Amino acid sequence: MKRGFLIAVVLSCVFCWAAGSAEAGLLAGAAHVKITPEGPIPLAGYGERWGGLAMKKSTGVHDDLYARALVLQSGETKLAFVTCDLCVINSGLRQAALRELAKAETGIPADNVMVTGTHTHSGAGGYILSMIAPPVAGFYNPTILKTLSSGIAAAIVQANSKLAPATFGAVSKEIEGYNRNRRGSKTLDKAMTVLRFDGADGKPVAIVVNFAAHATIIDGTDMQVSRGWPGGMVDAVREHFGDQTEVIFCNGAQGDASPCADGGPKCNYERSVLFGKKIAKPAIELAERVKATEEPALKVAFTRFDLPPGVLGRLTPSKSHAHRIEIGKTWLMGMPGEAIMRIGLDIKEEARKLGAATPVVVGLADDHLMYFVTREEFPKGGYEVMMNMYGPAIEDTLVRAVLGDRLGKAGPDEAKLLAGSEVIRGKGAIRVRLAGDPYRMGYQHGKLLRDAIRRMYTRLMDDIVGKMEPELKKLLGDNAAIMGIVKIVPGGAKTLIEPFLCMVARKLNAHTPRELREEIAGVADGCGLAYDQVFWMNSLLTMVVQEDYAKVFGDFSLCTNVVQLPKEAGGRVIHARNLDWMYRNEFAPMTTVFEFRPDRGNAFLSVTFPGVVGVLTAINDKQLSLGNETVNQHSDRSMDGMPIMTICRMAIQYDSTLDDMVRRIKDTPGTAGMHVMMGDGKHRRALAVDRSAKYAAVREPKDGVLFGVVLEWPGKPYVGGDFAGPGICATDDGSKPRYTWLTQKIKDGSVPLATAEDWCKVMVRPDEGLCADSTIHTTVMVPETGEL
Repeated sequence: MKRGFLIAVVLSCVFCWAAGSAEAGLLAGAAHVKITPEGPIPLAGYGERWGGLAMKKSTGVHDDLYARALVLQSGETKLAFVTCDLCVINSGLRQAALRELAKAETGIPADNVMVTGTHTHSGAGGYILSMIAPPVAGFYNPTILKTLSSGIAAAIVQANSKLAPATFGAVSKEIEGYNRNRRGSKTLDKAMTVLRFDGADGKPVAIVVNFAAHATIIDGTDMQVSRGWPGGMVDAVREHFGDQTEVIFCNGAQGDASPCADGGPKCNYERSVLFGKKIAKPAIELAERVKATEEPALKVAFTRFDLPPGVLGRLTPSKSHAHRIEIGKTWLMGMPGEAIMRIGLDIKEEARKLGAATPVVVGLADDHLMYFVTREEFPKGGYEVMMNMYGPAIEDTLVRAVLGDRLGKAGPDEAKLLAGSEVIRGKGAIRVRLAGDPYRMGYQHGKLLRDAIRRMYTRLMDDIVGKMEPELKKLLGDNAAIMGIVKIVPGGAKTLIEPFLCMVARKLNAHTPRELREEIAGVADGCGLAYDQVFWMNSLLTMVVQEDYAKVFGDFSLCTNVVQLPKEAGGRVIHARNLDWMYRNEFAPMTTVFEFRPDRGNAFLSVTFPGVVGVLTAINDKQLSLGNETVNQHSDRSMDGMPIMTICRMAIQYDSTLDDMVRRIKDTPGTAGMHVMMGDGKHRRALAVDRSAKYAAVREPKDGVLFGVVLEWPGKPYVGGDFAGPGICATDDGSKPRYTWLTQKIKDGSVPLATAEDWCKVMVRPDEGLCADSTIHTTVMVPETGEL
């Protein structure tokens, strides 16, 4: 018994020794290396420094730039965390630094190296090899890249050589009056987080400070190299703790965060240093308060992930990478770009749910994919939205990138997303059934019609680019250098014009209901296009009738539209329309009947094209029909309203009476000259809303018939007769003959028009251009029975 007990004790000691050696405690080392390139150099951060075809060069060095490295080791895990006094870290710089680091034997895996920038707007430029970088960072210079990458690697090597036993502590506190939301939002991340690593003597080896604010006190007219206010803060904290302490600042989710640095000296450099000293005070207080007593385990999660299709296409990456460094329950989560504060707060909250006690969002880490905004902010526009390249759902991608292994989510269940959807093919137009919430219906739409949507998008964009390319060449004139750049860009002029058009359309997001934006996002995900590309398809009708684009397309009258009320008691309302536009040969075979069965609102049928969620022609289960027609000559127009197809979609899905539909279409600000025809089978009524961007008028049938245009000249706000506008266009020369012919046939009864079948026959007649080379399809609706 005693012998057995002795063996058990010995074995227990062996196991304890083995466990202790696996948890060897925490080691830390820190160092900094100057990385200021020899000048003059381009400075990164402000487009106003771009002059013609060159970036202005620096005029001197106000204060030097540094790479500051912290190397940590616990057991088998070893990592490096580096911050640089640079505006951004792009993937190319990180990879170059890793190649330099590989020359030294540090034992740090490449995937365990996280590199971030302080976001100074007065640091070096010229290190980014990209077609879109020069206007804000200067042209690529391999010598500058070599200086920066070598300095980053040297800082890691020196920090690694100083590894020694250390203890750790972290604290976070909201501080008031140091940052503001520059978008005017009330959302504000006021948290300052301080990480402290103490050596055996109890003195700090390294202090890491995290706070969200742009380093933009120094502006675009200032041309000296500088670390900005983060440099002033680092110097002040280091002065307090002594030279043995490395002070490392890492920015947070600073996309919409500005420093509160108004007033003070006129010199921006002086104001920057002053703000740095000011914000150093809470950093010092927190660092003094931290109890660095922990020896936590380390974990590094490095994720390579696919990005959603971007609006800039081939000019931006399709893949990226992100880090999460866990120091016990303190998690450093890297954002490969500039996330707005709401995203940072959301990711911190998600991390807390997963076990983080002190979550830290590190902005500008490892890569720079420009800005990231939320779904809520995307339709509001502004600089941050314009610089958001990957659509309104990018936050979902970022959350999966930094927390995916913890979340354990494999992505959406496609079988569930597609449940209830179907494509029915037969004689004539295909029919597509969609059911569920907005995103699900969109995803079903995109997935089932993927190839058709992509073909349609390509055909439209290629045609418009072809029309605009001569204008681009004319605009650039004889500038051989710029034209040379255009020629070497992959895809040529299309690569530049396509994102420009999509960016212009973005403005209309502000007037598009969230549920339709979600549906468009679903279409984009389903068919593999960028959100902006699908949104542009849905905005095209609005864009081409705007003054600037009308020059490319010409004013046009879209369609013929007529509602006939029954003369006899047993008769039915009949709503007939022809859809006319260019691209007949391409679009006629693509005509699609969508059967929508949404979770909310009315079930309805819509006749349109793959990728389009708005309504041109539709009939719902409340016995209501709707068709719209563009009559835009001399109408006032605007991009500050809701696209007519969007208004019509909301009306057909959510309104149960004719009067409600009329009220919605009349009272919602529009974008151009449109006439919307509506039939009511239940009450045997019909009404039209004629509107321009600013004006609206309601019309009733005349002699039991309602036409899509007004043939006579009514008074204001209609343009014509004595009123030149701007206002609502009654008709145009292209529309008159067909409507005049129809009017005559209805009056003299020479053509049978008593049934839907009669109208089907008459609408395809070529008389007076009724059915012309531009007619894509004919639709006849019977609202009472739901027939289409």
